[in-house]
Amino acid sequence: MWAKYSLEEKRDPEKRKLFKNKIEEYLKITKESPEQLQVWFWDESGFNLRVIKRKNWCEKGKRRKIRGDRRKGKVNVMGGLRYSDKKRFVEFLDKGNANNFYQVLKSFYQELIHEWVLAGNQAEEFVEKGAKIVIILDNASFHKKEEYLEKIKAEMPNIYLEFLPEYSPDYNLI
Repeated sequence: MWAKYSLEEKRDPEKRKLFKNKIEEYLKITKESPEQLQVWFWDESGFNLRVIKRKNWCEKGKRRKIRGDRRKGKVNVMGGLRYSDKKRFVEFLDKGNANNFYQVLKSFYQELIHEWVLAGNQAEEFVEKGAKIVIILDNASFHKKEEYLEKIKAEMPNIYLEFLPEYSPDYNLI
């Protein structure tokens, strides 16, 4: 393992086993009938577009002043990967927070409805007859804000959020 430390001692083996069984059951159903259940793996990340200048990146004997400004040029990406056909959904954000997570999820939900309509169905029937969407995501604090979880449940009834067990990023396909 290349990391400085291992997550093994922090993991709860019982929770991991239960979660793995649940995911295996979801994946089995989605393979057999993807029109009934879709499993999406979700994550987010931030990237710095600037190269940080190191002290020794100048001609020998010359000194350059190094700027401490590292926040400019940062891009945050949030998105998902559908298990059945590896379709991807990606949104670029200025900041990863609960409101932006909710907005991206709304956009994602509209994309799924659009996909449903392109398949020859009526948009109004999506809630009743459309696939249930299970989203596997990590335990970021902004994913679990109660007010947004309630909004998601009320406005996007086909979406079910499943949170990974603590210290188990290996279960997230994305």
